[in-house]
Amino acid sequence: IVVAMKTVANFWAQVDVGDGTTCWNWLGSTDKGGYGAFWFKDRTRSSHNWAWVFTHGPIPRGQLVRHRCDNRLCCNPVHLELGTHTDNAHDRVVRGRSASKRGELNGRAKVTTTQVREIRALRGIVLQRDLAARYGITQVSVSRIQRGIVGGWNHLG
Repeated sequence: IVVAMKTVANFWAQVDVGDGTTCWNWLGSTDKGGYGAFWFKDRTRSSHNWAWVFTHGPIPRGQLVRHRCDNRLCCNPVHLELGTHTDNAHDRVVRGRSASKRGELNGRAKVTTTQVREIRALRGIVLQRDLAARYGITQVSVSRIQRGIVGGWNHLG
């Protein structure tokens, strides 16, 4: 890929370049996923992809640029590596960023495993609206927890 030196200089001017071991964070705009975004040749691509291209050359077909450091803003070429979508998905699971986390490990969980067990144990003893107020959730959530149909808590049995 032929790139004007001015474009490359403009790109690196938006990176907080440090030593070879630290993350070099993107200082420019970001996309909705939190990755750095750089506009070049009529399209926006993630800044870490451009860091790879400007340092190593084109990204081969079927490959993508992955972060070894797990920092979406990092553009340090030493922290980047090529891999497949499968490699990237594996990294996501191993590093605990998978959306499939269950129960209180899911960042969107409103109650803990202990609280779910308490809510289930109090079925028919305490009104659902009272449990909802106690745990800061809706009555519908209490009902679903008690009936075992809330995603992520089914593993509790």
